Amino acid sequence: MQRNRKEDLKMQKQKYMEELIQEIERKNYEQKRLEDIRQQKVNKIKEKNDRLSDILMNYEIKQLETLQHKQTKAEVKREQRLNSIYKKINHKEELFQKNEQQKHMNLLITQENFQLKVKNKEINKERQKRKEDYQKALYKQKLKEDDEKYQSFKESKQKEIQEKIKLQVKNEQEKHMLQEVIQDMFIKNQYDIEALEEKAKIIESNQSLISQRQKANQRRSQSQHKIVISKESLTWMVDVEPKHSSEYIKYGLEYLQFPKICKTCEKDISKEKIYLCIFCDLICSFCERCGGPGKNEEPHLHPTMSLIQDFDKYSEILINPNNCQVGEIDSTKEWNRECYSCNKLIKTTIDAMICYECEFRRPPDSLKNGLSDAAYMKLENDGMRFCRQCDNMLQPKEQVIGDEQIGQLIYYCRICGENERANPRSETENCVYKSEQSKTDNFKIDVECIKDPCLSRRIGKECAKCGNKEAVTFTNPTKDRMNLIFVCTQCTYYWKKEELDEGDVLSGGESD
Repeated sequence: MQRNRKEDLKMQKQKYMEELIQEIERKNYEQKRLEDIRQQKVNKIKEKNDRLSDILMNYEIKQLETLQHKQTKAEVKREQRLNSIYKKINHKEELFQKNEQQKHMNLLITQENFQLKVKNKEINKERQKRKEDYQKALYKQKLKEDDEKYQSFKESKQKEIQEKIKLQVKNEQEKHMLQEVIQDMFIKNQYDIEALEEKAKIIESNQSLISQRQKANQRRSQSQHKIVISKESLTWMVDVEPKHSSEYIKYGLEYLQFPKICKTCEKDISKEKIYLCIFCDLICSFCERCGGPGKNEEPHLHPTMSLIQDFDKYSEILINPNNCQVGEIDSTKEWNRECYSCNKLIKTTIDAMICYECEFRRPPDSLKNGLSDAAYMKLENDGMRFCRQCDNMLQPKEQVIGDEQIGQLIYYCRICGENERANPRSETENCVYKSEQSKTDNFKIDVECIKDPCLSRRIGKECAKCGNKEAVTFTNPTKDRMNLIFVCTQCTYYWKKEELDEGDVLSGGESD
């Protein structure tokens, strides 16, 4: 048994050894095979490297050949460019020499011209001196003539005043003498009472002629507008809302001009068919036939509607620019109440008040007793604005409040500092300057300029309408020329003078 085991063990060892040997041989075979494969790859790589080196050599040889060819071409081109540059330099040198010669000639010519200009300047200076001397002589002569005219005018005025004083003294003496004669004749009962009374009235009328003229001039100088309104046009409206059209009635310098044709119904209308409202602007009216606004206009409604009545035909209503009107006017009442705004005596009306001394542009909400629910008439003032404190002219100015970028238009006084804000809804208050001129060379002037103390006044320029010799003057520029405007201080008739050596061109100005 033991032998069998030993033999078995030997057999197993032999088998194991044979297997190891076979495995070692197999590994050796694989290593050889791998070395052969690697050697083959190395050989292939060497062949490839040899091929690449041959290709690179050929490529470098070709590049060298192309570079040599390019260098030869570049040398040829460089030589050609150098030749062209040399030619241009030679040409420029020739031109430079020619220009130098031309500059030298120009310098000689400019020197001669400068000498001639110096001589011309001296000649012109002498001429200008002679011209200035001549103009000074003319100006002195004109000043002398104007002084002589002014002195003659002043002497004539003084003579007239002296004659008037003498006439007044004479009239007083005659009056005293007549009174003495009347007393004597009354005592003697040898007189006719009626004839003596007529003579006394004639003397008194002659004596008060000068004072009456002075009063008339004072009335003209007052800042009041006269508006003529017919009784037929000022009628009542009941249960009808009025419509608004600013083109039906034109508000001019003095009169309300009624149209002939309604712009809505295109029918003929008269003064009896036009209704005016005292609660809004004077230009507010509407036609009785159509009862509608004008074309492309919106209706203008009133809180209450009452129209002026109880006036005689074409009666004159004096409306001061500084007043307020609310309600309907009662012409029969006296001054017996106080204004809501200024607490001064005013004229009573049925519904509200009329004050001739306070600011009419003040809104109803700002009044003391509050008239927000009542109607409030605003009279548009197309003329100049005057301060209600010191009566000086107000100047337009832009005022910016806080950080706002948009300002507002105000009118301020340079003397006392009083200011008032322009109504943003009113076109006339926001219009600072307006110039109107038609193709026929007609022009319109605001006659309120006679109250402006800043404008110059011309004495001795006779008015063609009333004969007054005092006029306000200012310039009015046009596209063609600068015109000199004259406005009579008495009748506000205006005309223009285009040039100093031409005649006066009269206009169709209206009078107050």
